[in-house]
Amino acid sequence: MNKYLLLLSLTTILCLSGCGLGDKAADDQFVLDLGQLQASCPLNTEKLAKILDEDVHKEIVCLENNLDQFVQFVRRENPQFISRQELERFVTKFFPENAEVAQDLLLLIYRLNTLLLNDPEDKISVSKLKDLFDLFYITNREGRALASLFKNMKDGQYWIDRKLYYDRTSDLSNALLKVINKFPAQDISIDIIDFLQDLKRILKIDDDTIKTDLVEAFLFLKKLILGGEAKTVSPRELATLLEKSNEVLLLGLDFLNLKDKDFQRSTDEWYFYLDIVRDFTALFYPWEKNEVILEQDHLLTIIDYVFDHKYNPENLDLSVQNIKYRFLGGDRKVWEFRDVLTLTGWGMDIFGMMYFNDISYDHYKTTLDSPTEITTISRPEIDGYLIFPKDKIKEYWTHFEYIAKNYRYYSDDDGINVYDSIFKRNRKGFNKIALFRWLMTKVVNVYGHRPTGGYRNEVDTLDVETFMLEVKGAAEEIGLWPKDIKRFLDEAVNGSDLFQYQGDGNGLASVEELTEYVTTIFHATKIAKDVDSHMANYCPRVGTDNESFEILCYRQHFIKIFFDELKLEKYFPRLARYFKYNGAQEAQQYLINLELYSREIPDASLPLTKTDMTRLVIAFSNVDAAFLRFDTDHNGLLVKSELDGAYNVFKRLIIQVGNLKGFPEPIVKSVFLYLIKEMKIPSATKLLWFHFFGKKDDITATRFNISGILSFFVTAPKEQTQVSSDDKSIDFQNIDLR
Repeated sequence: MNKYLLLLSLTTILCLSGCGLGDKAADDQFVLDLGQLQASCPLNTEKLAKILDEDVHKEIVCLENNLDQFVQFVRRENPQFISRQELERFVTKFFPENAEVAQDLLLLIYRLNTLLLNDPEDKISVSKLKDLFDLFYITNREGRALASLFKNMKDGQYWIDRKLYYDRTSDLSNALLKVINKFPAQDISIDIIDFLQDLKRILKIDDDTIKTDLVEAFLFLKKLILGGEAKTVSPRELATLLEKSNEVLLLGLDFLNLKDKDFQRSTDEWYFYLDIVRDFTALFYPWEKNEVILEQDHLLTIIDYVFDHKYNPENLDLSVQNIKYRFLGGDRKVWEFRDVLTLTGWGMDIFGMMYFNDISYDHYKTTLDSPTEITTISRPEIDGYLIFPKDKIKEYWTHFEYIAKNYRYYSDDDGINVYDSIFKRNRKGFNKIALFRWLMTKVVNVYGHRPTGGYRNEVDTLDVETFMLEVKGAAEEIGLWPKDIKRFLDEAVNGSDLFQYQGDGNGLASVEELTEYVTTIFHATKIAKDVDSHMANYCPRVGTDNESFEILCYRQHFIKIFFDELKLEKYFPRLARYFKYNGAQEAQQYLINLELYSREIPDASLPLTKTDMTRLVIAFSNVDAAFLRFDTDHNGLLVKSELDGAYNVFKRLIIQVGNLKGFPEPIVKSVFLYLIKEMKIPSATKLLWFHFFGKKDDITATRFNISGILSFFVTAPKEQTQVSSDDKSIDFQNIDLR
């Protein structure tokens, strides 16, 4: 329908409403004197349609004058009101060709009148016609000023005009409230979804333009902020919305325009995010903690919208329920007010921590940017701390101090870790560690356990398996479910427990070990994506997914891409030196060693997949991290005393993989040293000879040894043929690791 025709219909109905046309003493009797009705001025309906675009004050005055004249010639059943039924009968009799549309429009007008001016349902008070027109004037004046801002909004312009949005929203809401608050609120409400359905039908709005199910899903915000039922709105709630409109609008616009916000310092950015969460929480209606705010089916609708229908919500359902129950408790299918408060509390906790870390980093910038280890650091007195309660200051400082003193690898602005002999801390990498550490603390506290004699929660493979099974539906739908779940579980725990700087080799993954491991995964994913992009310039994509690379082609170009094209030497300086001094042949074999143990499917004839590429970079990083950890003099060679340190970490895994439980520890250590020296599995005879007569003090290891041995430890099966004193070999696997 043409918008001008629509407005003409609306104007006609308003005129009829003002006149009270429709009193019907008998079926066909209207008490009217149409001869006395004269238009006091011509109505320009086309211009009235531009009420939010142009100054139409003159046209509104004209409409009001005409209505004042019309009302004199109408007798109503109740002189104080004009009922919707009366107007519908009049429209049906005198405008039959427009009756259906006009009656629909009447329905909307009466519902809005009930909300705005607190009239009884389906009635308009004659005494409030002036107030009704005041709302028109306000809409044209203040509403037009606000609409102009939206129409002229350009990228980045919002933050320049932000105060104008606040001021003009305040002007509009205050003016509307001045009219609305003149009348006591009635205990009535309208159904938002029914109103929306009527609006869509009348205005011929299709489902693609306004998705009713999506609007219904987001109505939890109405309940959360205004109170009442999610699907209905009352005059009192509408007034509350107007009172909060400038805060609500600004909060929403801030969020939607974050990408255009130019922060001078990261400190300002974290404080801004903290403020957003605080302001959002301050808007909440004071519900009881057990009040249901959001139901699971509505949450899945929102998730489907956020991810642009990329995933099937039904496949995510059980995983979301499990995570909700694990971390928040209560009914799996509903989110109570206490859950919302917990989530916003976590948001304030994260952004508060980031802000705290930033101002603390500023204070200790010289110390933290130095290339040396930090052994002592004391909490300063900083004005920025004063926004936090004392217990939070203590908590945040404890985290900050621990990271500064104990973490070794920090990712830079590009998200890549630096594996160097010296410390290369930076603000962004510091906060990334803090974020992952916060997340891993939550996960380990929920899924982990405190081992006998332990002082903290940690996770083993069974704990990780529990987590994986509970999120299996989502992991499969997103494409993150591993092809070999048992191998994944072993790698998740052993990769954290053995290769990370704080790994202790106890067979469990702690918060610190997992934090370092997850940081490595993100760093490796970034590098692998860049390598994949460059590799496509040399090698055709093959495989069933058409995303893999033929093995010989990939091997030929990988190292060149890694160091020459991507310039990753600054992140792996020790590895670059090793390749430079030991030649292309050993570098190629080093790559092959790690590739063989990084493959998701252990078949060297298969093309290298994207997942394999990421796992390969993780292996590169893990070996570099482990070698750097144990190579205390940083000369590129592990001597006997340094190998002793490595053995203490890997001892448990050697016993587990080789089924050496019950064997004397000296035998276990001889197995480790033999593997390092010979890079193959010893027979029983050779092991005994080596144990009693072999020269162990002069054994050394390079990266080449580590590339074969350590990766083997992580990926080797747990259950092997049992070893006894008269076995012919220590049956890890029949593999020569050279």
